[in-house]
Amino acid sequence: MLSRSDENELARFKEFMQRPPAPDNDSGRGKESCLPDELQGLNWGALLLNIVWGAAMRVPWTWLLLVPVIGWIMPMVMWVKGNEWAWQYRHWESIEQFNEVQGKWAFWGFVFAMITVVLVIGLLLWMQRLMSQLFI
Repeated sequence: MLSRSDENELARFKEFMQRPPAPDNDSGRGKESCLPDELQGLNWGALLLNIVWGAAMRVPWTWLLLVPVIGWIMPMVMWVKGNEWAWQYRHWESIEQFNEVQGKWAFWGFVFAMITVVLVIGLLLWMQRLMSQLFI
């Protein structure tokens, strides 16, 4: 038995699902979707947070990141095709919503990349210091 709030939520969801998409918004329809011109470009979130971004955007080729050799090329492919794939495989309310969400992915991708660079440099400096102490 559903509670009153669950019934209301279910009714709102059903209403949302029955709402026809805007005529110029065909996102989430797979290959039938056509990327609007203003969304052409590189997707930094797809490059920097590739496997997590791909899963969140429901991109079916995300698993190729786990395949040796192909996995090294896929981040670059996702960087170039990311906007198109995100538009095709996930429904968006508007172009503005798409840009807002992808902008957040890019921001957090850069944060992750900077933290990774700092940690790698710190690790290398620590290893250099340790090695110099061992071989004095």
